[in-house]
Amino acid sequence: MTLDEAIKHAQDVADTNCGQCAEDHKQLAEWLKELKELKEQGWHPASELPSLNKDGNWYHRHFDNAQDVCTFLNENGLMPGDFVLGKCSTGATYTILYYSDKYLY
Repeated sequence: MTLDEAIKHAQDVADTNCGQCAEDHKQLAEWLKELKELKEQGWHPASELPSLNKDGNWYHRHFDNAQDVCTFLNENGLMPGDFVLGKCSTGATYTILYYSDKYLY
């Protein structure tokens, strides 16, 4: 099953059912759409990151807003494949997990 087929299937189930099943599949379709957008932008799952291809370690930083994340990435030359971006469950901050030979300030 392709990602597009999975999105269509989840949306079809959401559209033809009611109750919790419909809500669950609607949420699943949204998550799959988000995954598709991230993949189209060049993001990779953590399992595909180059941890075995370079000397270095995983580090993490917290940021208050998306602009600070972009500035950090640009100033340090990090490219898709070198980092994973997440949003804290509180929605207040962004967390970036990156791979480098040193901690970046």
